[in-house]
Amino acid sequence: MVSSINKDLYNKLLARLVLNNRLLSREQLQACWSNVAPDKDLGQVLVEMQLLDFQNYLRLHNYIVKLPRQPDYREKVAEILGQGRRPPAPQQQAPRQPQRQAPPAPSRADAVPISGNGPSIPLSEDPGGQIYQGQATPVQSPRRAPPQPRDVPVQQEAPPADQAAVQQPRPEGPVETEEVLPAEFRGNTGRGKLQTAVPSALSADNSLDEILLFARQSNASDIMLSPGRPIMMRRFTRLIPAGREDLTADQVRRIIAQGLPSEQMERFNAGGDLEYAHAVEGGGRYRLAVVRQRFGWEITARVIPMTIRSFKESGMPPSCQELTKWAQGMVLVTGPLGCGKSSTLATLVQLVNQSKDDHIITVESPVEMVYVPARCQITQREIGLHTHSQDSALRAALRQDPDIMVISELRDLNSISLAISAAETGHLVLATMNTANAYRTINRLIDAFPPDEQEVVRGMISETLRGVISQQLIPRKDGRGVVPAYEVLVVTKAISNLIRKNSTHQIPSAMVSGRNQGMIQLDDSLKQLVKDGVIEGSEAFFRATNPKTFLEYAPKELKELNVG
Repeated sequence: MVSSINKDLYNKLLARLVLNNRLLSREQLQACWSNVAPDKDLGQVLVEMQLLDFQNYLRLHNYIVKLPRQPDYREKVAEILGQGRRPPAPQQQAPRQPQRQAPPAPSRADAVPISGNGPSIPLSEDPGGQIYQGQATPVQSPRRAPPQPRDVPVQQEAPPADQAAVQQPRPEGPVETEEVLPAEFRGNTGRGKLQTAVPSALSADNSLDEILLFARQSNASDIMLSPGRPIMMRRFTRLIPAGREDLTADQVRRIIAQGLPSEQMERFNAGGDLEYAHAVEGGGRYRLAVVRQRFGWEITARVIPMTIRSFKESGMPPSCQELTKWAQGMVLVTGPLGCGKSSTLATLVQLVNQSKDDHIITVESPVEMVYVPARCQITQREIGLHTHSQDSALRAALRQDPDIMVISELRDLNSISLAISAAETGHLVLATMNTANAYRTINRLIDAFPPDEQEVVRGMISETLRGVISQQLIPRKDGRGVVPAYEVLVVTKAISNLIRKNSTHQIPSAMVSGRNQGMIQLDDSLKQLVKDGVIEGSEAFFRATNPKTFLEYAPKELKELNVG
């Protein structure tokens, strides 16, 4: 990953900076030299061995690669390595300390020397303008004050040699107290004998459980209650009314208030919105989203399948099964909202559960599918019920001896960073993202990081990403349901090189030549579904990556406009 500076010098500088910032001990560094290789620098070794935080690695790397741009480059390098004299403090000269003997060098002949008296906090003079603190990144809780920004005032005086790493300044304003997790955190699977009768039609007199059971019996994927509208449900991607009369704000409020447990109502009243997994005895599980809006309360419920589809029933290409056989790396399931990503992810997890003897840890918001351990040990954790945040759950998971980590969604920089770090440290990470296709998924991963960190991230993604499964749900031609169309990217050496060289725009072309290795483009999947008579050609036209491929199925007015 080092392009503008000699690899040997890079490793020496990195080692010195790690020591100067007191991130590791000398003994820990010396124990890692045997793992340094021409294609793996010291930083990657430390991250893989979980000795150095991923964010600190990026910061140290950025500082080093920017050094050659500085006019006093040689002086700075000498100062970091302890080969130059440190300037005196501007006000008061520190008393002279007796010179200490340098510790003996490591026994290996090729070990990099890491002795010397370099500056304690060299990162306070970051030439790129970003001021970093030489201190391990603390774990932040969502209800505490936000972490301090990087651009803090530059320290003009070097701290004494015996001073600990630079302390974080006190946050301004009141510090929020951490939210207390519920005392009862054990969930209901929704299995068993059904205790509630399913109504034949819906009205405002029905309970929340009855409405949810009606949606499941009607093969709906979602059901919605909103003031001023009848009860609506989404069936085979289309929104249709499930009741005749418009609901009032008071009726919606009553259904929600009587249907939710008291502790969930307290959370909703406190925050104004709620995401919650609701179980009906014998009637399965449902993901509820309750919000306040302009006309009153509103609730949307996603019907979670009672059983997990087998791999054959899912219709996934055979190459997707091969992606679950990796011992480490990252596999992503992507697509737009409501396209069945969670069901596909559950199928992959169940495939691992039935074929490996591993420990699977899931971090979900909320827990949807309930897994029954087969050959694997499975730990399922829900954000807000078992842990405060996704970040804290992922950090804790790295200490729970996991083989496979399942993340319901990579939403932000922190979750993406932790997922990449977990994949680099020898775990298989399965996760979802809301992106349209494979190469846009890779761009989204990289673009989540600041520009000065993207070069390093591209290299790490090229080494850890194993594959991307993108999908869309399309209504069947016979009106009897929906069918998935898949796009599969398998990260081969050619794809890895394109990611590393920032040439992701060439990935679609590389996927065409990679068909023998299991790669499938979305348009090819749509073509096959149209050819088999499963979906309408017009559906393929509106969902295709390249609509010109299906121009013959386009509406007449769009053909005349030469759309696509």
